[in-house]
Amino acid sequence: MIKVIAVGKINRSCFFEEIKYYQKQMQPSVEIIEIKENISMQKEGEAILKRLTSNDFAICLSIDGKEMDSPQFASWLHEKQLYDIKDLIFIIGGSDGLDKAVQNRCDFHLSFSKFTFPHQLMRLFLVEQLYRAQMIIKNHPYHK
Repeated sequence: MIKVIAVGKINRSCFFEEIKYYQKQMQPSVEIIEIKENISMQKEGEAILKRLTSNDFAICLSIDGKEMDSPQFASWLHEKQLYDIKDLIFIIGGSDGLDKAVQNRCDFHLSFSKFTFPHQLMRLFLVEQLYRAQMIIKNHPYHK
């Protein structure tokens, strides 16, 4: 199972609609768990950590993480799904980033770019890339 833990709510309808579109296209769908924003980064971190189990494979989205292209990401994701019995949990921080405790708990750090993106837009990017990865794995022409 794949889950996304994201700090903050989506308040732009265009992002919300696109995220829902990709969620509906995926089988199985990706669950999104929202963490309240505008509390301290430490409190956000505690709320995130409460939602993780010891069996979860946690992936932080981080500017300092490993960069991959879409086919590499699909291959990496497919391998994790085939050989790991853990749930894959992608974590998107709020405007201040992620608490050190969350960063330390993560099993993998993934970067989409050296750019900084708004967390709402990052959620859309992630869900679309998860969908794209499913299509690559299935040899569907969506990726081309």
